[in-house]
Amino acid sequence: MEKSEQLPKNFRDVGDHSTLEPLGKAGAGSPADFEKLLASFDLLPKGEKKPFTTLLEIAKFPHSELACSNILAFFLDPNEEHKLGTIVLNSLLEAAAFPERISAPSPHSVEIIREERTDTNKSIDLVIISGSFVVGIENKIYAEAYNPFEDYKRRLEEIAKKNKIPPENVFKILLSLKPETQTEDLCGFKPLMYDKFFSILRANIGQRMLDADQRCWIYLVDFITTIQNLRRQYTVNKELLDFFKAHEETALKFYLELRNLEELLRSKTERVAENVKRPEGFPRFWFWSSLSDPDETYIYHSWCCDTEINGVPVRIEVIVYINRGWEIVVWSREGGDFSKVCKWLEDHKIPPVRVSQSDKHWFYEEFKDPDLSLAEEKVGAKFQELLEGINKARGPKEIQTLSAAQKRRQ
Repeated sequence: MEKSEQLPKNFRDVGDHSTLEPLGKAGAGSPADFEKLLASFDLLPKGEKKPFTTLLEIAKFPHSELACSNILAFFLDPNEEHKLGTIVLNSLLEAAAFPERISAPSPHSVEIIREERTDTNKSIDLVIISGSFVVGIENKIYAEAYNPFEDYKRRLEEIAKKNKIPPENVFKILLSLKPETQTEDLCGFKPLMYDKFFSILRANIGQRMLDADQRCWIYLVDFITTIQNLRRQYTVNKELLDFFKAHEETALKFYLELRNLEELLRSKTERVAENVKRPEGFPRFWFWSSLSDPDETYIYHSWCCDTEINGVPVRIEVIVYINRGWEIVVWSREGGDFSKVCKWLEDHKIPPVRVSQSDKHWFYEEFKDPDLSLAEEKVGAKFQELLEGINKARGPKEIQTLSAAQKRRQ
């Protein structure tokens, strides 16, 4: 930990190389080299940002094959309320190079089945049955294609036979987010990437979007954007790749020093936690690092919990920043009424050092700590004071209600 204790000062003072001690051995691990690395990094073209956060991302289900298959089933079904007819289904077949064998089906002759079971109790994600063809779709977002494709093939042929559909009109699609490297033992399932499917769909949809139910059209755009956002994670930025190739050793050492810094900050919040006794009525606290969030712009570590004040969801947090020192803050979550939180705290004579209405942050205490040398016991005592003040203001009945709610959630 001794080396990581030097990190915050060194990171701030990289402009004055004469006063710095190297963090590791001379060369690629010196602060001067880190400064050059960051200067070069800033000159790189900025990567493409995702257009917006989608509903599936907000719900924390962008990787769910179950959710994606349910959405696909809705839009592939010409009988659903989206009013897009067969355009999505035909675009999928075209993308898989099957259109020359299919005439546009009558919407009322199409049946969509989710999780079709085989004789071995395995399930095919999607099965589409028309008067002239059967389509089986295995949907892959992140998982590898290690499915029992022989069982799937057999079940699809059974369905075709039952519906008097010739075997040559049984179409099998392995729909995936990334290129499928495992092409053997797919038993006729044709790999198809979402990129190609959506490209064909966008080209075909044209004027049809004007006839679509606008609410469902938004859902479709949201789904396509979710998949594209996931796909970006697999797209190689050549300039960035070349940058890391050219600066491989320095970049690795910088990463390791950054992890050391994260461990230093975590050790400080842990020492605060050791000096705080969680009052009854508060849920479990947890630790959080800004380095785990790609949208963060500051380096910090915190210890926090989610609770309610005056019926408003809030987060109570003690944070250590490398540049701003320590903050003890209450902030409003999930669009809650921040004014109700401030009024409740004021009514119960719990004063802030400042309030940020724009960020919905209520600051109980701030400690300037440029060298990160402040005793964590002091921070912990102040945090304990806030928690006990809130609990005293709540009273026994409210504490009992909150405690019961927490037990139900566990």
